[in-house]
Amino acid sequence: MTASSATPRDRVPTPVREAGWPAGLAEFALACLAVAGVCLQAWLWGEYTGDDINTLGPVARHSLMGTIAYYIRPLEYFVVEGANRVWLPLWLVASGLAAVGAAWIHVRSAELVVGRRLDRTVRFAIIVGSPLWFYTVSQIDTVSESLCNLAFAAALRCLVCILFAPQQRDRERWFIALNVLASLLLYTKELAIGAACVLPAIGLWLYLRANRRGIAYAASALLFALSLAGWVALKIAFRSQMPEAADHYNLSPSLLDIARNTVATLAFGVTPLPTSLLSMSRLSLVWTACGALSALIALWAGSRLDWRSPAVRWLGLAMLGTWAPMFYVHASELYATMFGTLLVAILIVELRLPKPAALTYCAALLACSYLNAVVYYQGERRLPPEIGRVPYSVYFGPNGQSFVKPAGALACPIARTATVSVDCALLVCQDASGAVLQTFQPHGWRCTGGAGKR
Repeated sequence: MTASSATPRDRVPTPVREAGWPAGLAEFALACLAVAGVCLQAWLWGEYTGDDINTLGPVARHSLMGTIAYYIRPLEYFVVEGANRVWLPLWLVASGLAAVGAAWIHVRSAELVVGRRLDRTVRFAIIVGSPLWFYTVSQIDTVSESLCNLAFAAALRCLVCILFAPQQRDRERWFIALNVLASLLLYTKELAIGAACVLPAIGLWLYLRANRRGIAYAASALLFALSLAGWVALKIAFRSQMPEAADHYNLSPSLLDIARNTVATLAFGVTPLPTSLLSMSRLSLVWTACGALSALIALWAGSRLDWRSPAVRWLGLAMLGTWAPMFYVHASELYATMFGTLLVAILIVELRLPKPAALTYCAALLACSYLNAVVYYQGERRLPPEIGRVPYSVYFGPNGQSFVKPAGALACPIARTATVSVDCALLVCQDASGAVLQTFQPHGWRCTGGAGKR
């Protein structure tokens, strides 16, 4: 019986028993080293720009409510606040660890889904094989994306264990953990709302169908209900990042937009070409064609799963609910980082790529992350003008919009900025010696009574 035709009862943990903690931690550490070069590029070449004020401003004022009023991302605030008290660039370490951890969990989940354990070398290659690493560590306000990816991967792992390993003795714990992780997921990033609602809803349905009754599970379900109610209340109270008729969160895109967003979002994580080609007028069509082909191949690989299995169908529903807000709003490399590794793993396994081909493919994906960083940070200086640079941003994907840094916006180098503070209405970047590198007046800040605030 092949992996793709196995029934849910055939897919028990025995044939995919994972290696012990020492081997798993070694694998994770090596993956972190492979991605560390991308973090190093961001540290050496990156700078804090205008949009980062939304994250840095509340941290400089030590105001949790400041971040809730604009984003509802308290977990990001606590990470950046902790880094700012020690050495601000530590947020890069946190982002890298969370992003790699999410990829590591996704590969383990994929092994359960396909019903087989991967070759150790191929598994490691899939963990590091992503063209999207750069986007999760490029800016300080993408700490939220890395935390979102980690919480989502862990929650999805719980659901996969429930669906594909039904004979586990500790199944009750997976149900409880799913609700707890979904509660955390709500407060990582606004577009996680689909996953944060769909995953525990499926878990609840499966729990009730199994005729289970437990106080611990009921408490976890209540925790999630209260977390969701709190999230909705904060959203209404502050109207933070609400859907819009246009611009960043497009409320009503056309069917053409939805189709384009769907293909682009699927393609971002599996296309062995750097997405920075979209910023070059003469090469953007090359990436678009390759991306469309890659998305079709990924869909074909997914179609080879055993869709007669209820477990696969439930997983498909969970993923569709997770992706729906991204398809409906706009395409972005940031959103694709949530599930890119899972798609790569399923593609390699279900298409039965030979080991050399799988390793080459993953190496190309990793190389794309490094190239994206070079183009993003060094493109204006290193690329010839005749290549035809066009406005493009990680914020808006291929929809033709771009984020333009306003004149006079904050531009503190990441490597030299050890801390940020606020002096009256000025956000101040300081180096390790305390010297001021840059000041910037954020929107809406006012100095009252001439007294400085720190």
